[in-house]
Amino acid sequence: MSFITRFLLVLVLSAICGALLAPFVYNGFLSFEITSFPFDKVLNRCVLISLVCFLITFRKSLFVLSADEIGLSRTAGWKQDILYGIVFGTLSLAILYFILYHAEARILENRLFTPKYMKRIFEYALAAIFIGSFEEIFFRGCVLQGFLKTQKRWIAVILTSLFYAVTHFLAPEDFVVEGKATILFSLKSLLRFLEPLQNFSALLPDFMGLFLLGVVLAYARLKTGRLYFSMALHGIWVYWIKIDSGFIRPTYLGGEHWFFGDGKVINGFVGWLFLLSALVWIHYFVPLKKREVA
Repeated sequence: MSFITRFLLVLVLSAICGALLAPFVYNGFLSFEITSFPFDKVLNRCVLISLVCFLITFRKSLFVLSADEIGLSRTAGWKQDILYGIVFGTLSLAILYFILYHAEARILENRLFTPKYMKRIFEYALAAIFIGSFEEIFFRGCVLQGFLKTQKRWIAVILTSLFYAVTHFLAPEDFVVEGKATILFSLKSLLRFLEPLQNFSALLPDFMGLFLLGVVLAYARLKTGRLYFSMALHGIWVYWIKIDSGFIRPTYLGGEHWFFGDGKVINGFVGWLFLLSALVWIHYFVPLKKREVA
C-alpha cells in the first residue's frame, strides 16, 4: 500500500472516529449547561484529536520516520535556526508593512498597548508557538517526508502545499442542532467539511497565498535540513499577522482584494510577491547545513 493510500485512509478513519465521538462530547456539554461550544467547533476538535491519535498510533507504519528524518535533530546550529527564523520573519513583514504604508494601503493605529491588545499579545504568542510547531511537524515534517519517499522533490512540495492549503478551508460553520446531537447527524455533518470548497473562485486569493506559504516553508525545510527555521518563521509570521490590527490596518474596503488582499497580508498579489521574494531570499541567503536534504 502506497504512502498516499495509507495517508488518505488515516484521514478518513480519523474523520469517522471524530464524528462518532463528537455527539457524546457535545451532549456532555449540554448536560452541564455549557453553551460556548457549538457543534461545529466540537466536531472540528474531535476530528483533530482523532487525527493526532491516529498519527501517533500508526506513525511507524505510516511515515517510518525518525526524529532526524522529520527534522527535529538537535545537531549544531538548531538554536541559530530558530533565531534566524524569528529575525527574518520580523524584518520581512516590517518591510512589507512599510511598503503598504507608503502605498497608502495601510494606515497606522495606536491600539497595541491598550488592555485589550496587551492580553491578546500573550494569547497570540501562545497560538503562534502552537501553530508554528504543530503545523510544521505535521505538514513539513511528516507529510512532506512521506511524499519524498515516493515522489520527486518538486512534486512532493507541490502535493504537500496543496494539502496544506486545502485543510485551511475544511471548517464549516453554523451547524444547527435542535436538542441533543446524534451520531447520524454527526456523520452527515462530515460532508459539510467540503462545502467551503464549492465556491472555489471566491477562495482562490486565499488559496493561492496559503499554497505559496506552504511552498516557502517546505523549501525552508529542505534547504536547512531541519524544521527549526521553518517553525520559527511560520510562528513569527502568524504572530505579527494576528496582532497587526493593533498598529496598522487596511485603508480599503475590498475593491483592491486581488492586489492588496483583504487584510490577511498573503491573499493578494502583493502578498504573493512577498512570499515569492521570501522564497528567493531563502534560496540565496539561508545557509545549508552539513547534512542537507535539498
